[in-house]
Amino acid sequence: MKNKDSSKKLVAVAVVIAILTIVAFVNYYFIKPISRLNEKIEVSPDEKFDLTLLTMAYLNQNKNLSINDYLFNKAESNKYNVAAEYYYLLNGRDHLNEYDKILDIAKVIFDDKKIEVSNFVVNIDKQKCGKEKYSTIEGLVYSDKCDSEEVVYELLDTYSQGDEYVVEFYAATAVQEVSDTDEKCENFETPLSYNLSLINLERKTFYSKNEFSCCTSNCFLEGIEPLRNEILNHIKSNEIIYKLTFRKVEKNFVFYKIKKVEKSPK
Repeated sequence: MKNKDSSKKLVAVAVVIAILTIVAFVNYYFIKPISRLNEKIEVSPDEKFDLTLLTMAYLNQNKNLSINDYLFNKAESNKYNVAAEYYYLLNGRDHLNEYDKILDIAKVIFDDKKIEVSNFVVNIDKQKCGKEKYSTIEGLVYSDKCDSEEVVYELLDTYSQGDEYVVEFYAATAVQEVSDTDEKCENFETPLSYNLSLINLERKTFYSKNEFSCCTSNCFLEGIEPLRNEILNHIKSNEIIYKLTFRKVEKNFVFYKIKKVEKSPK
């Protein structure tokens, strides 16, 4: 009986050891690597600065962005324009006529040697509602109207994850359009009515509202800029976060994908 009991104990111990070995194997070769892939790692200040400018350039130059337009959500919209915006954010308006240098950057940040020079417009007067712009066709362009359509965004987090670099953000395209109105104003005043629409990056309108005011002079829309905080509140209440991901080719960040990731936490 003692030999049988000893044998049973040895078998039990062997089974436990085998189970522990399998658990350790699975944990070491499968669970830990997957966990490391999902881990958010802080990037350096220089990396964050560059990723921030690249993301701003991408959003500033893609008012009609639809994240489903390209296969596998590839971030391939308006490549030369994005490079021009990035070059402007880095170097200022005095360098915007350096088209060949902008082309070189475009080929690097999109890892695409086939990009060619094309027309672009950069808003160089953003804080004054966008009346002044730089255009490859006309040089400096002075408009008598404020910008009535642009992407409004707020960057949230920047990190690396696996072999990707990620920038998370809120964003939507804001469109301000003059509309007809039956409202009346006092003598010598003019009615001004407009509709504000917010369109997400899947080209779906999630907010639309008519606004009305009376004015005596300078009856024109003041553009998106004065409404930025209000618009951001509506975007955040929509509870959708997007992320733009990059890969590194040699020492350079390269645009990779853009997609919706999750609903924001309450």
